[in-house]
Amino acid sequence: LRERTGTDVPISALFDTPTPAALAERLTAGADAGRPLPALTASERPSLVPASFAQERMWFLSRMDGAAATYNIPLPVALRHPLDLDALRAALGDVADRHESLRTVFGEEDGAIHQRVLPPGTLRPELHVVDCPDEERAAHVAAAMRRSFDLTRDSALWAGVFGAGDTRTLLLVLHH
Repeated sequence: LRERTGTDVPISALFDTPTPAALAERLTAGADAGRPLPALTASERPSLVPASFAQERMWFLSRMDGAAATYNIPLPVALRHPLDLDALRAALGDVADRHESLRTVFGEEDGAIHQRVLPPGTLRPELHVVDCPDEERAAHVAAAMRRSFDLTRDSALWAGVFGAGDTRTLLLVLHH
């Protein structure tokens, strides 16, 4: 709406008008004519960006806990159809290329923690494929859920496929 109208439309307008037609009528009537928004423009980013307070805390805790998986967020998905591994690899790469947080690594310089956002195509999650019988799949998935991340070089997303044939488990593990 901001892009189309050029003004800041309040969120209340969406709740007050339950249909697109009613919202269009309200906006056309000028009831919600907000201030014009400045155009968004890209700005230069330094190669080393200071870490936020939350990132500093996470860095400190990851250094203190070592290889603990405390901040892992696992998402296992049961697959029951043929899987195109090349397409999945490409999709994971596309997601990482679009989301800077999946291409951000951390370091320390002069006692200050910084983040470095790597260019698209340089840090893509590797797809780990483990062919195993069904009775071993749960153990492999559980072990992968506990894997550790090296925040100085790893993507914040890890992906694995476990099983054989058309019955597999896709596991995505995201670092908090």
